[in-house]
Amino acid sequence: MNYAFNYGYTLNANKCMYIIFDRKTHNESIHINNTDIKAASTSKHVGIVLIRSMKCSTAVDDRVSKGRASLFSIMTLRDTPSDINPVIMAGLVQKISFPTALYESELNLTMADILKTERFIRLAAKSVSVPVYAYQN
Repeated sequence: MNYAFNYGYTLNANKCMYIIFDRKTHNESIHINNTDIKAASTSKHVGIVLIRSMKCSTAVDDRVSKGRASLFSIMTLRDTPSDINPVIMAGLVQKISFPTALYESELNLTMADILKTERFIRLAAKSVSVPVYAYQN
């Protein structure tokens, strides 16, 4: 509270919530200006869904599906009549699809979550690779 006061912030207790990151249920109450703060099991902060149990599986699934959608949108450029350089395609995937799929990936991931993201990266690498028949005369 002192930090907010020192820097001129005003806390709206009706918009605040708290999460205790633990698998156990806690029955604690927090008050700001004599107003009870709501406890939450999930919350969104800077686009990242924070879950009390610190499991990220649903967020990983959402990110990988968004990454796939952007990858498939970029791959439709390959089907156009004009010839697109595979290096340019790889650059687009690297700059658009990878950040979409890997956003918040440095958080608490399980081995299954890491495998899902690795599978997406392999799919993207196979999608932008140059077919063998392109080198034949």
